[in-house]
Amino acid sequence: MNLRNSGYCDCILRVDLSTGAITREPLPSEEVMRLLLGGKGLGAYLLYRDLPAGIDPLSPANPLILNVGPMTGTTAPTAGRLGSTTKSPATGTYSDAYCGGYFGQTMKYAGYDAIVVTGASAEPVMLVLDNDKVEIRPARHLWGTTITQATERVREDFGPGWESLVIGPPGEHCTNIASIFNDTRALARGGVGAVMGSKNLKAIVARGTGKVQVADRKKYDRALQLASRAIRMSSAVTRMTADGTANILEFVNVVGALPTRNFQAGQFEQAEEISGTAFSEKSWVKKYACFGCPIACSKITKPVDGKVLEGPEYETIFAVGSNCAIGDQDAIIRISLACDEYGIDTISAGGIVGFVMELFEKGYVTAADLEGIEPRWGDCRAALALTEKMARVEGCGEWLSQGVAAIAKRYPGSEAFAMHAKGLEMPAYHPNAAKGMALGYAISERGACHLRGAPLGELFSGSADPLVIEGKPHLF
Repeated sequence: MNLRNSGYCDCILRVDLSTGAITREPLPSEEVMRLLLGGKGLGAYLLYRDLPAGIDPLSPANPLILNVGPMTGTTAPTAGRLGSTTKSPATGTYSDAYCGGYFGQTMKYAGYDAIVVTGASAEPVMLVLDNDKVEIRPARHLWGTTITQATERVREDFGPGWESLVIGPPGEHCTNIASIFNDTRALARGGVGAVMGSKNLKAIVARGTGKVQVADRKKYDRALQLASRAIRMSSAVTRMTADGTANILEFVNVVGALPTRNFQAGQFEQAEEISGTAFSEKSWVKKYACFGCPIACSKITKPVDGKVLEGPEYETIFAVGSNCAIGDQDAIIRISLACDEYGIDTISAGGIVGFVMELFEKGYVTAADLEGIEPRWGDCRAALALTEKMARVEGCGEWLSQGVAAIAKRYPGSEAFAMHAKGLEMPAYHPNAAKGMALGYAISERGACHLRGAPLGELFSGSADPLVIEGKPHLF
């Protein structure tokens, strides 16, 4: 197999921010590459090979790996994904995160299958990739800026044709819920933004003008035709295009799997008001598609307080909606905007707010602990105030932004309703209503996750009784 003619660039870029060294190496052997599945496999392999045992996730030795697969940058549908792999500060174990957008194929066109960043700069810097030209540049002028501010400044400085990955203040302060953003798309979970911030790396900017070669054009075109036809004929895709990922919310609520009030319940009385259909009718004004994606599941909202949001996705609507007993679309949009503007994971942010609401309800915390905020269920203003505290890493936001597991340690006895696995806040399927999902949360390598060990067929296709424990390992 000729890797360069089989969807790969056959190049791993290595950057040591402590020494300034920039080197390149080929991909592992063909034998190894045949064992790896796409960018996820490559990222996991590199982390396993390169990660020193027992290190702190925020130490310079922890690699931040950006990885893409052989189909990234081709015309294959949904082939615009970018992955990041590292040791998570939230869980202390393996973590990866993925996003759409346009950075993945830009990195591929620049000639890289993976970028491995180690070390830590003494001052804020950015990494600039202009095809095969790679530089480490000062970025003090960007430090302290929000996601929007940093992205716009990079766009002004570099012009069209460039893509960027940036962190906000939560990443700079190394909080466990910090994300990395490519414009409006997020490498969201596991504190990857904190790892980037620990290296004093504010931004990665790239331009690529190359192409991706495929091994057999005729077979590729035939497979592309079949895949495109399957996507066009899929009723699930039709629903996704119409109402985004939130198209499933009402169904999940009916079967009792929509986490509500910090997982105290699996049904939300205002679910109909925050469903995909409801958002389509009231808040969404147009569709948006990532690179190479015919589904266009993303939605753009009408302006709220003069700002527009890409989203919210199903997971966000659950996290800052039903999980906090909030049934107001504008409030969900405002909270999501705050998360995106500063660069934090909406699932974790909503999980934290819901946990704090239950802590308040049960008397573990008071308004005095939260600088006067009284977070009662359904209180939109309180939820937004707590989110903004975390986003700005101010006051109580400093300890709240370290996550549910860390908060629970402050309040003995609250561990019983601290909803996380391995330190990662729970996603949008109640395990009481889906026993296979419960098993998935327990065994997922990165912690509670809707993308790992998620046998959604037990809920959506009837492939298994979701309330029965037996036989669930066979769903994975």
